[in-house]
Amino acid sequence: MKADLRWWRDDETDVAGAVFKTVRRIQQMQGDRITALLEALCLYDDWQALGLVLGDFAVRRTEIKGRLALNMIRSCCDTVHAEIIQSRPRPMFLTAGGDFTLRRKGERMGKFIEGIFSETDFDDIASQCALDALVCGYGAVRIDEQDGRVCLERVLPYELWVDRRDGYYGHPRAIYLTRWVDRQVLIELYPDSAEQIKASHDVLDQSWRWEDAENDQVCVVEAWHLPSGKDAGDGRHVIAVSGATLYDEEWTSQTFPFAFLRWKRPTAGFYPRGLADELRKLQRALNVATADIEEGQEAHTHTKVGIERGSKINKGHFTSDAKTFIEFDRNPPVPIVFPAVAPEVYNWVKQLVDWCFQISGTSQAASRSEKQAGVVSGVAVRMTADLQSKRFISFARSYERFYIDTAREIVRMMERLSDEDASYDVVFRAKSHVEKIGWSDVKLDEGSYALQVWPTNLLPSTPQGRLETIMDMLNSGFADKLGIPGEQILKLMDFPDTEAVFSTVTAAWELVEKLLEKMLDAGDYSAPEPFYNLSLCVLVAVRHYMQWRLWDVPEDRMDLLRQWISDCKALMPPPAPPAAPPVAPPGPVPDAGALPPELAAA
Repeated sequence: MKADLRWWRDDETDVAGAVFKTVRRIQQMQGDRITALLEALCLYDDWQALGLVLGDFAVRRTEIKGRLALNMIRSCCDTVHAEIIQSRPRPMFLTAGGDFTLRRKGERMGKFIEGIFSETDFDDIASQCALDALVCGYGAVRIDEQDGRVCLERVLPYELWVDRRDGYYGHPRAIYLTRWVDRQVLIELYPDSAEQIKASHDVLDQSWRWEDAENDQVCVVEAWHLPSGKDAGDGRHVIAVSGATLYDEEWTSQTFPFAFLRWKRPTAGFYPRGLADELRKLQRALNVATADIEEGQEAHTHTKVGIERGSKINKGHFTSDAKTFIEFDRNPPVPIVFPAVAPEVYNWVKQLVDWCFQISGTSQAASRSEKQAGVVSGVAVRMTADLQSKRFISFARSYERFYIDTAREIVRMMERLSDEDASYDVVFRAKSHVEKIGWSDVKLDEGSYALQVWPTNLLPSTPQGRLETIMDMLNSGFADKLGIPGEQILKLMDFPDTEAVFSTVTAAWELVEKLLEKMLDAGDYSAPEPFYNLSLCVLVAVRHYMQWRLWDVPEDRMDLLRQWISDCKALMPPPAPPAAPPVAPPGPVPDAGALPPELAAA
């Protein structure tokens, strides 16, 4: 009789045993996936491992003979990766209607999420996940909590398991995470199960053969099952080692605590292919061709010498010395030079390289961070980069969606953490100030907002790109309109820190917005000073006045804004009197005869 492995059922007695049996069955049925992931990782990193399990992965073969002479998988993956991570998307919470309080919560919620991104160094984690997606097909981040704080953690692609039948439509109902944890650390986390943890030796693979005195890891499986319906009650979250269930709770969320980034969505199923897998056959052919070239070069690098039999030539005379005399009685020796490799082999290598770049959507110039031949002007360079980036538009949108999904799971995690700690807050670092934001001040109902993303760091990041931006500012007259003096432009030529210059130009606007935000949120009034750019203060304040009217801001806040505008105008110098009409220059009175008849008659 077939065993029932539905570990999420309430009547299941041996939960840990059922979870481990399920993961073993999934791994046995997905041996082809393990092989493909191992090959992709080895081709990208240019080393050979015995396997993906803990012990096998640590044993690497490093002999020089097995290294790749031309690693196109690494080159193409790194080029696409560098293109994608230039943008750092930021979630933006757009509230659906509501008063100004709800709108302000949406704005501050975006700052709260950005504060968590900064606290957990999520941009670096997202960069690693993007490379995982290129090499292995997908990258994943887990949204968890540690010591009462939100924790974002990269998950290795070969540690997540989904039954292929369950994930056929791309939305599985159960997911499994296998991890290796130090035994003593696990005992400290779950002291009530210390004896079971000490006795746990059964593992999912054969990594036990690499056990030594310095390392003692335990295989831990964490499993989630989504509830089948609103009142089904079969949602479950379990953490288990072999022979013991360490943690067991009801799982009420309709999503897993993961965000996924895929290179391309598969037609069916959960696991996608990566760019490394797409280039795998081309890389194999390239390995064979480069090996043939290397063998040919080694065999025919040195010149061969033809010697006639019976010529009595002393072969010891053939040395590398510059002055060597060779005596011969008959025909002299003849140098024989064989072609190392046929030209068709070199053309084949070039064709394989071109195909790799075409499939990945990159170019040799992009992989070397060079401009293409004939592309000289800054506009042409940016247009070429834009055309190339369109090849990655699907992956770029997935990258933005990855940030949105992570933000959404952070909000759900905060809903659970706020029940234990209502004073949870984060630090938001803006360009000109640091702000502490509490969760209780920004908490929104999930149905009251929509998530979008907006990009950051739109300015070029390289000195060359920033110099081109400076030249564009000068040629278009944009620097004069911003009031940037020529001395500062000359300074930029020496050290192109365009962000520092733009921050000084926008400082006045940012200061006014900061004062008005305090006025709106807390009713704190800060009177304008005579040294402010008063005309700009009035302009910004009037625009906020109309926006606040649209938001139905309470009248006490509107009165503060009216007072601000009035105080700014009071500090402004009086307008200059209108200029007097020009006085006619002195000169002779015109002759009456020269006047028109009607004027002469008068």
